[in-house]
Amino acid sequence: MPEPCPACGFPTEPPFRCPRCGTPTRPGVALRATDDGYELVLTDGSRRDEISRRFNHPDPDGVIARNVGELLGELLNAVSPEVAVHTSDSDRTVVDIAERVSGVRIKPSRTNDLRRLADSIEAELKAARELETVDVSPEDKIGGGHSTIIGGRRGREIVTAICSIPYVKKVVPGRIGAKGSRGGGGVRAKVSRVDERGNVKVLLSEGAATQEVFVVTTASDEEGGKTVARIIDGLLRELGVSPSSSGASR
Repeated sequence: MPEPCPACGFPTEPPFRCPRCGTPTRPGVALRATDDGYELVLTDGSRRDEISRRFNHPDPDGVIARNVGELLGELLNAVSPEVAVHTSDSDRTVVDIAERVSGVRIKPSRTNDLRRLADSIEAELKAARELETVDVSPEDKIGGGHSTIIGGRRGREIVTAICSIPYVKKVVPGRIGAKGSRGGGGVRAKVSRVDERGNVKVLLSEGAATQEVFVVTTASDEEGGKTVARIIDGLLRELGVSPSSSGASR
């Protein structure tokens, strides 16, 4: 069913771009591309469409793979997304062909979970639409009385990456404590909670040591904070330090 174009109001069939002004109706795309088909989750930050296509034929010469890339590229050209990201298990050759055909940059991801990838893209789109940004260098956002961050250089890299999110005002590392059992696999990080004022708490851990990191955001309520928390969660997965990542940072 047609929707009004978000820019000019012209009736447009999602997920395709507006035929009048070219504005995308689904500016975010998460995709998995293989040598025999593709899956896409297309979103505007609140609404989703899903498209998939599969070819079940022998393809010893790679003809189907090339066709998949071309068809995917034509589809992306018609959608014209602002952000497109592929899963870690996507076929790089198919992605390259799709990029050439569509002219759309398809960024890589470290996750192979298509739905979680779409969640991260939705959070970015929603935050860009609803939240203020902070134009301060990441290093200048780190504050508080505890300058030590567990995990050494890697721990500081994680905190600095969180500071690079434009919806983060300040990051305050807390005291270092200990948990009951010693973990393995290097530095881990996860979002532990969001408060009613929109601020986020991240828990760092390495071995038996833990440290709470308080993230002050530009959100004014819990719902906005959850949007930033989803962005942080996606960032931690990309860094490979989230418990849901395939491996811990070393």
